[in-house]
Amino acid sequence: MLHETREAWLVAAVTQLRPVLGDAQLVPGNIRVSCGWPARGALSPSKRRIGECWPAEQNEDGYSHVFVSPLLAEPISVVGTLLHELIHASLPAKCKHNKRFAKAALSCGLEGKPTATSVGGKLAERINARILPTLGDYPHQSIDAKPKPKQGTRLRLYECECIPDKEQGITNKVRVASDNWQATCGRCEVILRRVDVKGEGG
Repeated sequence: MLHETREAWLVAAVTQLRPVLGDAQLVPGNIRVSCGWPARGALSPSKRRIGECWPAEQNEDGYSHVFVSPLLAEPISVVGTLLHELIHASLPAKCKHNKRFAKAALSCGLEGKPTATSVGGKLAERINARILPTLGDYPHQSIDAKPKPKQGTRLRLYECECIPDKEQGITNKVRVASDNWQATCGRCEVILRRVDVKGEGG
């Protein structure tokens, strides 16, 4: 491992990508780069952002601040996203994803819609042959922070033949964390049977 932290790896990647930008007549200026969630759309299920650039003209320190989502872990995807954001840093903020941006992205070897570019074939060859060998492994594992589906209850419902009576405190149901629980009711002396309830999972 050449770099112990994600930020060190990303800073080195910025240096390696400057010639790619230079070939397209782009100069991103001073950059601060980090692995972090974009301010908007970071967890969106349909239009999730995987990178973000806060241009220098908006920041008091005169640096463009670039963030690569922690969702990404594959090095070539990280480099491709970083390049996309560095193009933003090289252009006026008002360009956003307009024709000027699209032309710049194409010149750098990115493909697809301007809002969701991917690494093209020739750029992939360049990244794999010249850039990744100098960077080493990206010291990061993907973090997917989207909400996990709720798991069904692990308790199973069992019942006997007693007639429930709230006033007398009599119930004929009990929940137990077992699929094969065996017990006999002390009142009706019947073995409790399991009741299948929709929505219960293992």
